[in-house]
Amino acid sequence: MSKEKIDELEQQLLPFLENNPYSKIDFHEDTPSIIKPWNDDSLVINIFESFEEDLIKYLNSVLLPQRFSGIYHLEEGKMEFIFVPIEKEDSLFEREFEFSFEGKEYKCSYKPATPQLKIIGAMFSLTGRETRTNYRNLASLNYYVNVLAKEVMEEEIDEKDKEFRELVPASFFIEGFDDFDENKMIDVSKHLNFLMSYYDRSSAVIIMHPEEATEETTFGQLELIRDKFPKKLQINKKDSILLDLVLTANEVETRLQFLYFYQILEYASFYFLDRQIKFEIGKILNTPDLLSNVKNYTGQILDILAQDRKEDEAKIVSIIDDVCNPKHIWGEIEQNKEFFCSETEFEGGFKLSPIISEKTSFEDFKAMWIPKLPHTIRKIRNALVHGRESRQGFHIVHSKSNDYLLQPYINIIKRIAEEIVMHF
Repeated sequence: MSKEKIDELEQQLLPFLENNPYSKIDFHEDTPSIIKPWNDDSLVINIFESFEEDLIKYLNSVLLPQRFSGIYHLEEGKMEFIFVPIEKEDSLFEREFEFSFEGKEYKCSYKPATPQLKIIGAMFSLTGRETRTNYRNLASLNYYVNVLAKEVMEEEIDEKDKEFRELVPASFFIEGFDDFDENKMIDVSKHLNFLMSYYDRSSAVIIMHPEEATEETTFGQLELIRDKFPKKLQINKKDSILLDLVLTANEVETRLQFLYFYQILEYASFYFLDRQIKFEIGKILNTPDLLSNVKNYTGQILDILAQDRKEDEAKIVSIIDDVCNPKHIWGEIEQNKEFFCSETEFEGGFKLSPIISEKTSFEDFKAMWIPKLPHTIRKIRNALVHGRESRQGFHIVHSKSNDYLLQPYINIIKRIAEEIVMHF
């Protein structure tokens, strides 16, 4: 019976399955369901018998694009982005505008959600897995439908539900597509996000998900740098700028974290060398036989001053080498060794080669981490900051997936920055 039901649904939903090849029909908790809608493991669309006819009709008319929280209406050439229920009098319902892009006219507007989206929102449920897609923004729509169902069934509705019932499920629409082209849709969405934010700072933006809605995994990080927390602590007064930078970095969003920690490296490399140079020259000037060996000491002073003419990158390499304990850095790498053994590709085209291999030991790492790791950190910083390098494939765009991929490197640069502050 179960197999027969699946076969029957596969025939009835053939247009949907052809348009959404990453999805399949199977049982979820004893209910026939669309598995991996939007190619997303975190949710399913249940096919309850009482709604089966309508659901099949609506699913066959849409495409569920994995890069977006929305549905594409095939016949109308219309993209519907899932928003939230809003008040009937909300001014967003009056926001309609035309958008011209690359010789094509698109009509954009906020309107009540379509019947297709409402029934999908009513039928979806969670699988227990988590991805970075926030369940395609369906949770509030599902809650709205459940409140409506309570009302129909004449069940008791609390005050919060009553207030929510007065709202209208809303969507943002873009109309005017000839067919669904993911790259075109991404391009249109990016340009629309820019303009909508320019004219309305509080404007909602179109969220673009990673190409693969992979199940969320948590990267490890080194918890204790010693076997146990010390019984006594002491510290000399630290440079206030460095201290503020490291504390601020712990409170901001991911990419800013990386940039703040890198700023610590830049600041310290300049002033550390400056202070070191002054100290070395001061020792020479206080040497008792200075006047008797002017020629010899002049050469030494010139050698010391040559350090100040190093490129910024070389200065950063020097301070990391002088100050940081490679054992502590290796401890961070070991937490995510498999990650660091593989090439990392960020959205925006920037790629990082592996910094170690599967066979790398601590002794191997200690022999090669300078200058390889500081150079890698600098490349990441440049890819975050220098948009001009994007044409060469060296850009890291601002996205959730890139924030996720940056985290293991943030663990490393944070450890480096903290050790610099500790010794400065």
